[in-house]
Amino acid sequence: VFVLAAILAAAPLAGYIALPALAAILVSVAWRLLHVEEFSRFLMRAPVGDRVVLLATFLLTTFVDLNMAIAVGVGLAALMFVHRMAEQPVQQGRGLLMLDEDEPEGTQAVIDMTGVPKGVEIVEFRGPLFFGATASVEAALHEFNPWPKAIVFRMRDVPFIDATAITALERSASLCRDNGCHLMFANLQSQPRDLLQRFELLGSPGVDAYPSTAAAIEAAKPLLNP
Repeated sequence: VFVLAAILAAAPLAGYIALPALAAILVSVAWRLLHVEEFSRFLMRAPVGDRVVLLATFLLTTFVDLNMAIAVGVGLAALMFVHRMAEQPVQQGRGLLMLDEDEPEGTQAVIDMTGVPKGVEIVEFRGPLFFGATASVEAALHEFNPWPKAIVFRMRDVPFIDATAITALERSASLCRDNGCHLMFANLQSQPRDLLQRFELLGSPGVDAYPSTAAAIEAAKPLLNP
């Protein structure tokens, strides 16, 4: 309110303030805002991508323009976010998976993949599936040789998928059908389930959904000996 009143009432008087005086005030304020110790500590310890964003924003603010610095900083931060979210969203193999939350209490703390029947493979997804991560969806399937009878897509750690991911999953389902493989979704959260149903992928030929990984594995067993 004070600044607004000063602008409305005393704006003509500002023209009489010497620019060197205003420059000195701005330099003093900028220096107090900079927090040199925190700035240097960040540059020494932060990940490389974060350091690039900080330095680019700082240098553009100083030598070019604040608006340009904000635009470039936001753009770089968005690209870094996409890159990080796209890193290793898929895990497959015969390691150990944490037990599903809806499994009965007192059961084994992990699902031992060595106990999964031969002919059934588990592919676990982690994090949001969006345009930055969809390339790894089909890439995971191309590693199977020979193809299994059933593939379980474990989705317990996938809170969100977008339309691009749906397209990749539809191509994966088609690839499974072409190779005589049944695709099973397990542990779908609400948003991925709703979107998969909206696109009519769930319930399409060779594609089913199950509440847990154990249920999907059990449903796959009859497929091994038709």
